[in-house]
Amino acid sequence: MEINLFSESFGDRLLDLWKTNRAAVYYREAAATAEQADAMLELATVVHQYVLTFSSAGHECICD
Repeated sequence: MEINLFSESFGDRLLDLWKTNRAAVYYREAAATAEQADAMLELATVVHQYVLTFSSAGHECICD
């Protein structure tokens, strides 16, 4: 399902961030700090709310 909530450039930035950090964490070369974990949780929460608010797929959420 494509709902175009974010610009392509924003999606590219997220992908670059993931590619930059995934290997080090996956291979335990780097451990996330508590601050990084908190920031990721906050980002996920905000993005989730954004999707629910601005998409026609909000009724699909099973979080609650």
